[in-house]
Amino acid sequence: MSVAASAPARTKRHAFIFVCQAGELELKALLLAASLRRVLGGNVFLIAAVPTPAEVWGELSADTRTQLREFDVTIVPIANPLDTDYPIGNKLACIDVPTAAERIVFLDSDILCLRDFGDPEFLRVPFAAKPADLRTFAGGAEAWRPLYAAVDTALPALRLPTTVSGEFGLPYFNSGVIFVDNGLDFGRAWIDSARAIRTVATMREQRHWLDQVSLPLAVRKLDLAYAALDERFNFPAHLKSLGGELPFFCHYHWPRIVRREPALLTLVRDLARTHAAIARLMARHEDWAPLLDDADEAIAAPAPACVTRTPPGDFLVAGIPGSGAADLFQALARRACIVLSNPPELTPALATAGPPLELAALSRAAHERSSHSGTPAASVAIGSELPLLCRLGALQRAMPSAQIVACVGDPFATIATWKAQPELFDGAIAWVAKHGRHWLDPLPLAQFERVAAIEDASERRAAWWWWLAQRVLDHAGSVTIVRMRHKDADAVAGVLIEGSAAVESLGQENERADAALDAQDRQAIRAICLQAAADLGVAN
Repeated sequence: MSVAASAPARTKRHAFIFVCQAGELELKALLLAASLRRVLGGNVFLIAAVPTPAEVWGELSADTRTQLREFDVTIVPIANPLDTDYPIGNKLACIDVPTAAERIVFLDSDILCLRDFGDPEFLRVPFAAKPADLRTFAGGAEAWRPLYAAVDTALPALRLPTTVSGEFGLPYFNSGVIFVDNGLDFGRAWIDSARAIRTVATMREQRHWLDQVSLPLAVRKLDLAYAALDERFNFPAHLKSLGGELPFFCHYHWPRIVRREPALLTLVRDLARTHAAIARLMARHEDWAPLLDDADEAIAAPAPACVTRTPPGDFLVAGIPGSGAADLFQALARRACIVLSNPPELTPALATAGPPLELAALSRAAHERSSHSGTPAASVAIGSELPLLCRLGALQRAMPSAQIVACVGDPFATIATWKAQPELFDGAIAWVAKHGRHWLDPLPLAQFERVAAIEDASERRAAWWWWLAQRVLDHAGSVTIVRMRHKDADAVAGVLIEGSAAVESLGQENERADAALDAQDRQAIRAICLQAAADLGVAN
């Protein structure tokens, strides 16, 4: 997975332009320029758009200006056409910067060029950009109609899917990589569209996305043919792990993503070794300085040509809350398995509509850290009882070679735990209520809303256990159902790692730990939970 060091001959048709602003953004811009020159060579124009006035946006360092000149980058001043309190607006001023190139390619500064994109036929259209990763702005006509009306343009008929979550809706592009023909006055159309919609009610509420929402309006206003690019042209490394063939442009967002991905870290370290100005700038930034450390040479070494997305032998551990998953995590850790229990990156990944592809990146990073420690672990277990349980269907796409484990237990004992620890119960319902509408199908959503509305506490707890049991049963053929008891945790861990027996045979004689239940609780459980308990093999 080495990064291309040179490019085939090409005519100087493209001008790549990016914002170079004082601070961390100038470091990112230098890395971008260095990667473009390394991969595409001298047959492209490079333009650094520097926001002015300096009193507002800061002054570029002498190091940066010198290095840009060495990269043969033209430095041009721009002014934010929207508002100085909306820094993203600086990018809108870039498109119409004068250039002799036939095509302009705008790139966000937090991108690295990894290989040449060639000259595919689908790029021979006036405009091209990748659809958004996620539907961060509403996809329906109701939200977009007033915006198109504000620019005096009819709604388009075509609906596009987002590239990660697969949600169809009105055209909505990621504005990090934009190909557009020169001479269309596209920048002016984009700016005018943004100005026209920024006071519309639906836009005021989501101002952060103004650049992306106004982008398809400008395309429609000019009636341009366009191509919806694939992820090779704008790879979302913050949501997915690099694997196999490298993309053309990688959108890494933050230095922690660079550190996680061997191909990116190799490139950045090599650029820093080659260009002293880049190394000096990295050293000045707290989040970038650790990337200069060459002590961990294994990370900096070129990655193999093909990297599997998920190492075999890994586990995703879900479970009905209170059913013993925490004991299993501890038992796995005792067997030298790396356990990531509720890592902070997990909840936002699971709360979105699309597959939680960040899981594969977490697994790979854990394996890499283990390898460099000198005592590599054979397995990584990522666990989060409720969120993973609710997203079982999406997990297989995120980590297809991982074993998915669902911990379940006797409803009497589990519900007794909830009664003694009400935060397990209340927090779980609150999480699904907040996020579930993004990914629940209509039937389970309707069932959940009914459960959440039950007033009687005993009935509500029993109905909630039933609802969670359905999430396991919906995927019973594709997950390993583990019937947990505390004393079985080490045995289960051994089975999972060594494969010495059928996991399902463990823990079927459930201990009764239900002293907290009263007669009303028991009646509710007997009335609601017994069929699901029998289906899961945890009925007494």
